[in-house]
Amino acid sequence: MKILGIIPARSGSKGIPNKNIIKLRGNPLISYMIKASLESKFITRLVVSTDSENIAEIAKGYGVEIPFIRPKELALDHVSAIAVAQHALRYFENTSFQPDIVASLQPTSPLVSPKDIDRCLQLMIENNCDSCFTMKKIEEYHPTRMYGMDDNKVILKPYTSEAHLQRQDRDSLFKQSGAVIARRSRLLDKWKGEDLAFGKDRRGVVVPWYRAVDVNDPLGLIVVESIMKHYNWLEDEVKS
Repeated sequence: MKILGIIPARSGSKGIPNKNIIKLRGNPLISYMIKASLESKFITRLVVSTDSENIAEIAKGYGVEIPFIRPKELALDHVSAIAVAQHALRYFENTSFQPDIVASLQPTSPLVSPKDIDRCLQLMIENNCDSCFTMKKIEEYHPTRMYGMDDNKVILKPYTSEAHLQRQDRDSLFKQSGAVIARRSRLLDKWKGEDLAFGKDRRGVVVPWYRAVDVNDPLGLIVVESIMKHYNWLEDEVKS
């Protein structure tokens, strides 16, 4: 089983300029996902997909492969991450390396652990499923506590019918964290933009909320820095 890990890191970012290489506790943001991915037991080959020579040089310094520079047209705001994964897969079409699984690993999720990555990949391998991705449990923003607004008028929605329920009585719901998304290569081969290339058999790995924090703006960076200071304590809390 061959698994290609792709860390997408374009140069453009509106929330934080040069986001992927901004310093986080003395190291570039991208370095944390590189280190976690290199420690994976299942990833056969790890590459960074970037349109920036600067990002490429920084990534190389952490021991990751940069086999190509991503075309500028695939580094625009509206370009899907699926298209980026598809581009990387096609780069290897005429080589001896033909991956069975492609895992997209977001550098804006610096607290993802190697075990989070490997739990996704192990599910893929053991169950022969189409895709697997990291998930986080919805707590504070549960749909039963959501309302619509028309100017200043609160509008009740069908899913607010259970708004009276206490947290422990609500159905457990989850959303993608976006940190790790693993897919069968055949899904990327066939992808034409009409879906999310997840296939029919989708699996999920639930990670603690603090390992699912995404850095997309300055506040996200502050939150992650704070979590890092208390990381060992948080890990102990989850285990207890």
